[in-house]
Amino acid sequence: MVPNVQFFPISLDTNQFYTFTVAQKPFYNFTTPELQRVELAGQTIYDIEVCEVHKTRMEHKKVKILYGLIRLAPDEPSADTERRLFPHHREYSFGGCCVTPDSPKTERVYVCSECKKAYEKWKSENKMAK
Repeated sequence: MVPNVQFFPISLDTNQFYTFTVAQKPFYNFTTPELQRVELAGQTIYDIEVCEVHKTRMEHKKVKILYGLIRLAPDEPSADTERRLFPHHREYSFGGCCVTPDSPKTERVYVCSECKKAYEKWKSENKMAK
């Protein structure tokens, strides 16, 4: 299974020159590229360490990877809501359905404290009647 790929809400003009900073991220027995920063005329327009929703610097945390078919509870937000309001609230990562003895147990992800607050607020405002 390929690693999680996140798409970022930035648009690039075809008539401009951009500077991209890309790192190699280990994934099992190979590495994958990871976009870390995009600059235009010396200005940073994307930074992997900055939450695209809250514009705050995030913490790079080591988190547990969950494997298997993960089904979210009915009271959880939709994927679209999560992307728009609190994309970096999770302190765990999804590893896919297949797990082997040598599958990694942890990985590092960026966690935004403001996303965590926004998620808790959303949950309190969207409680399902039981």
